[in-house]
Amino acid sequence: MKKVLRGAGIAVFGAWVLLPLVLVMGGCAPGVSGAPISTSAGSSVSQPVVKILDCKRSVIETAEVEYEITNSSELARSYIPEFEIMDSKGVRIGTAIAFENDVPPGKKVRGVAVGDMTGGDGKFTCVLKSA
Repeated sequence: MKKVLRGAGIAVFGAWVLLPLVLVMGGCAPGVSGAPISTSAGSSVSQPVVKILDCKRSVIETAEVEYEITNSSELARSYIPEFEIMDSKGVRIGTAIAFENDVPPGKKVRGVAVGDMTGGDGKFTCVLKSA
């Protein structure tokens, strides 16, 4: 009987530790749809606007994705834009990722994401996967 109670205590303790962690992690990763996300307070958080400005091959044979992010929310936000590098047949041949920390509300930032490419026919495009 004591083992059952102890096991239940551990399960309850685990739920108290894991539940807040899941809630915090789930609330930190907005999607890319462009539609507002509802928050627990009833307000909404706007999604970033990500524009690809240029997509080119660098001198060291990597893909460089020049982008611009607009923070349309009322709070400073950090973003992790991820891009897929696609060949002319639509096959993913690489990915590029970048980090933008503490973008002020209403401001734009520009950056360059760099990624490796493998295969392909020499022609490629860059597509936003997530931000």
